[in-house]
Amino acid sequence: PRATELGVRLLHRRRAVHRVLWTLLFAAVVVFTVWASVAHPWAVPPAETTPPLEW
Repeated sequence: PRATELGVRLLHRRRAVHRVLWTLLFAAVVVFTVWASVAHPWAVPPAETTPPLEW
């Protein structure tokens, strides 16, 4: 009986930890997606200097 209770308790704890980790992973993916849609990290930054206007 005690071993069964301990096993059930460990199983519940493991499920809770997995649920928390999956929730954190999902939240991280959502945050990254929102950041990427706002910041456009793939876009080339504007040039620091402008080309000369006189040739």
